[in-house]
Amino acid sequence: MADGTDGTTPPDTDGDGIDDYLDIDSDNDGIFDVVEGGDGASDTNGDGVIDNNDTGYADADGDGMSDNTESTTEPNTDGDNITDYLDIDSDNDGIFDVVEGGDGASDTNGDGVIDSNDTGYNGCRWRRYVG
Repeated sequence: MADGTDGTTPPDTDGDGIDDYLDIDSDNDGIFDVVEGGDGASDTNGDGVIDNNDTGYADADGDGMSDNTESTTEPNTDGDNITDYLDIDSDNDGIFDVVEGGDGASDTNGDGVIDSNDTGYNGCRWRRYVG
């Protein structure tokens, strides 16, 4: 693995101390992961958790996502071949998602990525590309 990591530490993309698989907004852009993953319609109470996950659900593979929604195709709103959860401007309106989600102050260099995410965490380095 890159930068000496052994792959056993779960990622915490936004550096808030909550592992991504437990974080309802893992990139801290103000848009819940359930919405970015295409299951926003399944969260009718707007708490960032798919409704059937709020009261117990079937999760055969233990990944934290309901078996009923795992087959959902990841949305690509602007059709640029970058799924919305990875796209820094998912609707291609020229306004970065971090700004639309209300966290633009955390992107001081204006590149569409929250400053703490520019180099990644847990030793892994990554970049987002807009195609």
